[in-house]
Amino acid sequence: MEGGVSGIVSRAAVLAGCVVVALGLALVASTLGTEHAYGRLSREVVHDGDGVDWDVLGSADEPVVGWVSVENTAIDYPVVQGDDEYYLSHDLWGNQSEAGCPFLAAGASPDVGAQLVFGHHMAYTTAMFSELSDAWGQEAFEGIGDCVWATRRQLVRLEPLCALRVDAADEDVRRVSFSGAAEMRAWLGGLAGRASARVPSWMERASRVTRVVTLVTCSSNVTGQRWRTAVVFAR
Repeated sequence: MEGGVSGIVSRAAVLAGCVVVALGLALVASTLGTEHAYGRLSREVVHDGDGVDWDVLGSADEPVVGWVSVENTAIDYPVVQGDDEYYLSHDLWGNQSEAGCPFLAAGASPDVGAQLVFGHHMAYTTAMFSELSDAWGQEAFEGIGDCVWATRRQLVRLEPLCALRVDAADEDVRRVSFSGAAEMRAWLGGLAGRASARVPSWMERASRVTRVVTLVTCSSNVTGQRWRTAVVFAR
């Protein structure tokens, strides 16, 4: 299985550190247990048409700032913001887990502008953000549905715009702060222009977006590789 174990924390290394973990029975059991726990939580708190029951999520040890779902995938998880390194190896409830918990980049607002969310690639499974790992290819990208991003203040539906395979140290992908809408749109146009997979109308859409959610995971099943897949959803 593959998961980010270190180096995603600091700004200089926020896309850096995924390694492949040896596949063993104990690890499989731990990952399956974590996935089942997240599945139970989703059934408790996610209500079609009504969004997320934040009263339930409010009891978590660390604040949950969002909930992310991606149509046509198994992605349906709470998103935390806080100690990134901790959530690389612990689930929402504080249990040791290679699956960890998806987290929002430090400095990003859950409700305004661009959200940047990291999740593990657990190789050969559909756990966490694994189904996005090959989305930098056009065919895989076209199979991805809309992203639903929910917070305590709002629920936003965003459509896939583009996906690209980037180096772990890529500066552009990890931007979350902009002086205004014009700067964010210019940034997004440049990012989409570099993308290896994108929608035909990417130029026009990038010129008018008001919200962006980027989901990042490892793109390789091989230990120590620097490549990351970034899938950009826009509204």
